[in-house]
Amino acid sequence: MKILVAILGLMLGLTLPQFGQEPQTVSADARSQVEASFSKFQNAYNARDAEGIASTMTHDAVEMRSSGGLAIGKQAVVGRFLQDFKENPGQMMNTILEMYPVGTDGVCVIADSHVGAMHLQTMTLYVRSGGVWKSKMAYVRGP
Repeated sequence: MKILVAILGLMLGLTLPQFGQEPQTVSADARSQVEASFSKFQNAYNARDAEGIASTMTHDAVEMRSSGGLAIGKQAVVGRFLQDFKENPGQMMNTILEMYPVGTDGVCVIADSHVGAMHLQTMTLYVRSGGVWKSKMAYVRGP
């Protein structure tokens, strides 16, 4: 019984401070800039433009694919896309579902992605780099 009361107290202690607080949102300016970077990536992918894709990432970018493991560094991530292009998966069509602030200098974008016949879900962390929003980390779930 003591354990149940302790767990209940812990749950209430963690959740009650959140009541009455406004959920944080991404500013309109940051949102439009992140959306521009998001679109630039999709357009570069569809044009099979490796340099264009690279320009949307930080130098220390990381990508994790549920079906392909981890790529660390811009060169490794772009190399993945070059391999994708050899397999000719089709055109990419992404849709942003949610956007959340992460700390004071990051934005998390959750999106649906269709590449040819594949349906994927992505979660990407964007940060400001050189005055521009760029992808720093991405997780891709799907086939």
